[in-house]
Parts: sequence; structure tokens; C-alpha cells
Amino acid sequence: MANKVVEIKRNHVKEWVVKHSKVNNPFKKYWSAAVTIGYDHYGKGDTIEQAYNDMTDQIFKSPNMMNILKEFNSFRIILGLEPKNKKSNGN
Repeated sequence: MANKVVEIKRNHVKEWVVKHSKVNNPFKKYWSAAVTIGYDHYGKGDTIEQAYNDMTDQIFKSPNMMNILKEFNSFRIILGLEPKNKKSNGN
């Protein structure tokens, strides 16, 4: 089977962040979104949406994080490179 070429867009990364980040509101001061890509990363904002956007921008602007993320089955499913019913490798 030939490899499928897919342009990775910011909205693909944001969809993954929304599905896989843990969100909380510590001390009722700001919202925080956290994911682990190699190590823990945090985004924050006054709203959940701002926290998601901060996290998305950090990932999308980092070649290192994008190289790791593109290997996750959960992200490859979003890109349409893996079937939706495939068992995840934990990512």
C-alpha cells in the first residue's frame, strides 16, 4: 500500500489536543490544559478555549513535538491515516 500524503494543519492538532488533554482550573485563576508528548506540556488561558489554543500553538510551532505527535495512532486516525477502530498503542 502506497503512503498517503496529508498536510498537517493546525485544526488537526487542536482536535487532538481537545480529545487528549487534561483540563483543570487550579485556584480558580486560569484554565490549564496538559498533554504528554515526550514530556508534560501545559497551555493556559482565561477560558478553556484559550488554554486549548495555547497548547495547540505550542505543539504546532514545535518541530520536535510535531515529529513525536505524528507517530501517535490517535493523531494518525485524525489525519485519516489509520482506521478508526484500530487499537491504540496508548497514545
